[in-house]
Amino acid sequence: MARLSSTQVEDLLREFEVYDQHVDVVSAIQSLLTVSTELRPTVQHFERFPVIPQDGKPSLTPDFTVLYTDGTALIGEVASVARHDGSITKIVNQLANYDTITAVPAGPSRRSVAPIQTPDVLLIVPISRGQRAFFRIEERLKDGTYAPSKRPVIAQYAKGDSEYTIQRLLHADNGTLDPGSRAHHLGHVLDEDLTVPARLFSQSKIAHRFINDVPSTLYLATHLLMHYLPSVHPVGEQAAVVPADVAEVLRRQYGGGIRASNIRQALDLIQKAGYARCNPDKTWDVSLRQMKSKTETDVHRIILSRASKTTSSVLPPRERPAPSVEQLALFHI
Repeated sequence: MARLSSTQVEDLLREFEVYDQHVDVVSAIQSLLTVSTELRPTVQHFERFPVIPQDGKPSLTPDFTVLYTDGTALIGEVASVARHDGSITKIVNQLANYDTITAVPAGPSRRSVAPIQTPDVLLIVPISRGQRAFFRIEERLKDGTYAPSKRPVIAQYAKGDSEYTIQRLLHADNGTLDPGSRAHHLGHVLDEDLTVPARLFSQSKIAHRFINDVPSTLYLATHLLMHYLPSVHPVGEQAAVVPADVAEVLRRQYGGGIRASNIRQALDLIQKAGYARCNPDKTWDVSLRQMKSKTETDVHRIILSRASKTTSSVLPPRERPAPSVEQLALFHI
């Protein structure tokens, strides 16, 4: 099996870090709005995996939506925003679609929705991209190619050693979050630089793990080895995996749009690291032995290190028949 090139390793690591940071940012906002003494009473529902239908078009899947108790709403998107025009165009198109949303989730049931007026749209980008994103979007606003009913709010985040700082760009032309009839609101804290320690949003991240964006391959591979497989497989040497079954369970556990193809890509990476084997019947065997007592940071770097070298499998030759679908169902939770 071909080993990963240095470029592939760099790409996988970058994608992992971007996705992991986006999960952190959404978790930080969710914790702030649903746990803090001042803001929690103003929120009717925070939805981490919104799916908003459009007539005759694909559903919209922002990174989060907030329905406030006064009937106003916030649509949130966390993005990296690359330098090329295509990235800006994609972001602007997303923001323009969010501006047209007329109803947002009002509860955990997909059927629970509430009508709204024009929502606030919040774009959160890394601090290294904040000014560039603002001015590139501002160009589209000025030339009329992007004409929302209200300006989007551009905020930027910075990752510290054990916290995230999120701040609204204090530019005269930047949008502002509508306080509605709320005495306390998110816009106030973003204008003053919001710093959220990791300990305050760690439980939210543990409970949800993912966001609406497709997870990076390395992030998902790490989750499979560190969390999912140990939770459904008795402590031992080897786990049997059917990608479609795992995708279904993860969707049920966490939400989001994880597909069997995403699981297969993660398993393929785990196989390159020597911890998995794809069988002729399209099931997979995965070794958990080497993952004991490892931290999440250790595991994702171990996967990359091994996958970039000529690595032999840690799995013994398969001596048992392939498990049936009924047998694999034992690993569902």
